[in-house]
Amino acid sequence: MPANELTDDEVLAAAEYQRDAVGKVIHFYYPLVCRVAFGIGGGLTLGTSIVRTVIGRSLHAIKSWSTAAEARNWFLHHTLLECRRLDGGTGEDDPLLTRADDPPAYRAFISALRKLPFQQREAFLLTHGEKLDQRQTAVAMDCSMTAAANHLVAAQNDLVAIAGHEYHAIANRLATIYAALQPGEELILGDVTRHVGAFIARRRLRRWLEAVVTGVILALIGWAVWRLSRIIEV
Repeated sequence: MPANELTDDEVLAAAEYQRDAVGKVIHFYYPLVCRVAFGIGGGLTLGTSIVRTVIGRSLHAIKSWSTAAEARNWFLHHTLLECRRLDGGTGEDDPLLTRADDPPAYRAFISALRKLPFQQREAFLLTHGEKLDQRQTAVAMDCSMTAAANHLVAAQNDLVAIAGHEYHAIANRLATIYAALQPGEELILGDVTRHVGAFIARRRLRRWLEAVVTGVILALIGWAVWRLSRIIEV
């Protein structure tokens, strides 16, 4: 299932709920959801909840996508929406703080980052962590390119004031840690398989039940018509 790229044809196949295609699409974007959920959400426990929610919703939304770009934009934007909805975590398990001996300057930088207004934090991490350009950042944040640029500049100004001449070194360290905010391949594959398998099974059961109910209704209508015709004949 792992892949270096995703084609529009694979997304279209997933929109028709072909099981392998659904699994490939969800698997492809799972690491992206993890990075955004953990990095912008600010906590491992909170991030895990966000990932679970977004992946679950994506299985229902997948039928509306026709291109890989649409799928990527959906995952980015809806992960951000869930981060915003749950913002306010304690930060006690901040995944951007990796060791007890993190340099004081780096810890102060992350503390300042977490205190930024939410959209400034988003713009900074999407740019420096996800390496999105200005247009992609604006699409993910659902704002204009000018607004996204303004949020980024404001964030960078505040963080430069905290870090001083160490700003670039700290920003690079953060970007490296951010890029690793995802579970290992075995865990990703296992979680995707469980989500997709359970969803497809429920969908097939629901369609079978709908077919049975429809059949029963049609049979009852047929019986009623037959009885009415017998009454008329009498």
